[in-house]
Amino acid sequence: MAVTQIKNGWQGGSDDQLKVNPDGSINVNGGGSGSNASVGVTGTTAPTSATEIAGIAPNGNLTPVAVTSGGAIDVNVVSTGSSGTVINQYNEVTSVAMGSSATVLTYTVPNGNTFDLTAIEASSDSISIIVININGATNAKQRTFYTNYNLYFPFYNLSLVAGTVITVVATNESLQGFASFNASLQGSLN
Repeated sequence: MAVTQIKNGWQGGSDDQLKVNPDGSINVNGGGSGSNASVGVTGTTAPTSATEIAGIAPNGNLTPVAVTSGGAIDVNVVSTGSSGTVINQYNEVTSVAMGSSATVLTYTVPNGNTFDLTAIEASSDSISIIVININGATNAKQRTFYTNYNLYFPFYNLSLVAGTVITVVATNESLQGFASFNASLQGSLN
C-alpha cells in the first residue's frame, strides 16, 4: 500500500507524521509517529488520549459534553434573560400635521422595579422621524421612507431603574398631509 506522509508543523517543525491512504482518507490505524493517538475507530472504546468537546463551567474548569445512553448530546438550557413580568405596551396616534411632532408612547418604570428593555417597534404611514428618549435624552433615532415605514429599535435587555421614563416621539416629515404613528415597547419588569 502506498502511503503519503504529510509533515505536521510549519517549515520543518515537528517530525510527527500524518499518514494518508491512496484514496485520500487519513490512516488512523497503526501506532508510532504515523497515527493520531486522539482518533479512534467509530464504535470502539475511545483512546485514553482522545480529544473531547468541553465547555467552561461557572467555576472556570473545563467540563466535558455529556452524552445520553442513546448517544445524543445531553443539553441543559439555562435562561440568562430576564425572568420577570413581560411588558408589551402599545399605543397609536393619528392626525399628526405636517412638520409636527407627537408623543406616540410613554412608559415609566414603576417604583421598586427595574425594567429590561428588549426592543421598541414603531411605524408610520408617512415619511417621518422616530426618536426614542430615555429620561428626556435621545437614545435612538430612525427615519421612515417610502420603501420602509416599519422600524425596529433593539435594546438587548437594557436595564433601567425605577422612575426611568421612556418616550417614543414621532415627527411627520411628509409634505402630503396628516400622518398616523404607532409604537410597541417590549421588555421585562423585575
